[in-house]
Amino acid sequence: MHPELTDAQYSQLSEFVKALSERNSEILQTRFHLSDVIIAEVYELAAYYFDASAVLSMPPKINGACARPSIMVYDTGDGDLAIDCDLLENEAPCEAYLHVRFEQDRLVYGYIKS
Repeated sequence: MHPELTDAQYSQLSEFVKALSERNSEILQTRFHLSDVIIAEVYELAAYYFDASAVLSMPPKINGACARPSIMVYDTGDGDLAIDCDLLENEAPCEAYLHVRFEQDRLVYGYIKS
């Protein structure tokens, strides 16, 4: 059985995706501790996967569901969680997903991939 995101973790993940969608560098830097170099990389990946005007979001939190689009949660064995979150582009599934970790309940960006 996979662990589940807490409401607070889901809220952080949602806030991160919203900041990414809005290209809000201030939130990405201050709230999620991304450097200017990483923010530039994230924006470059976003431009590769999404139209500039796309609104990004994530699937709703549904307990125990693995249907696509989905949020998969993995226990890393050290008390932290790894997350693969399918991204939605203008509320429609797309090929990209976001990988993050929760370390001590703090979201840490990993990568965007397809």
